[in-house]
Amino acid sequence: MGVEDLKIICPSMGRAKACRTTLDWLPEAILCVPEREVDEYRHYSPDAEIDPHPDDLFGLPRKRNWIAERYGDFFSVDDDNRRLQNLSIVLSENSTMKPDQTIPIIKRTYEMAEDFGAFLFGFSSRPNPLMYRGQVPFQLTGYVGGHAFGLRKGHDLYWHPECYAHTDFWLSGLNAFKNRKVFVDHRYRFDQAETFTRTGGQAAHRTVDREKASLELLQRTFGKDVIRRKRGTHRAKQRHEGQPALKLPF
Repeated sequence: MGVEDLKIICPSMGRAKACRTTLDWLPEAILCVPEREVDEYRHYSPDAEIDPHPDDLFGLPRKRNWIAERYGDFFSVDDDNRRLQNLSIVLSENSTMKPDQTIPIIKRTYEMAEDFGAFLFGFSSRPNPLMYRGQVPFQLTGYVGGHAFGLRKGHDLYWHPECYAHTDFWLSGLNAFKNRKVFVDHRYRFDQAETFTRTGGQAAHRTVDREKASLELLQRTFGKDVIRRKRGTHRAKQRHEGQPALKLPF
């Protein structure tokens, strides 16, 4: 398998109409939805490819494990991503990538990850475009955001079924332990809608208590020196006390 077999997967649940946010500019994405919701999704997205999963897959971690086992090389993009931005140029209408530009960028990032021997790859997750540093366009260690990430076959990774929140920190921590390297292209950023104001999807399972429980699970697994409680800054405020930060010792 290789980049020619790379599939773009969009996991979704309870957002048959809202997922058009992503499909309108990324029509190649394969919707991965519960079997019971297939008809509703087909109603709103009749041209989209839909791959249903069993209804008993409770929670995003189990769903991600199902996707990873089903597809070899894949890029996962959440159903609330609004666009792909080029942060290396002045933010304007021209900084928003067009649909026919997005897939080539994803595939090129896959190929660069392959060249560097990284299994986990993705793009900038910095919330403020002003945080982009042109002197450091790429990153080979650390965190990859869960709203838009890719895996190459052979990654040997999985999601803990009880880590309902912070699945990206679980994946990034486990990848650091097993594979050491990631490939992040900070020149681009998937712009995501505000997570805590939407219904359906992961919002059906996300509560403050689960956020805290997931943080505790991450700290028991990887250690409190690696998974820390996030501290807000003037550029990126802390949303709640269960929000983690990843600090690798290399």
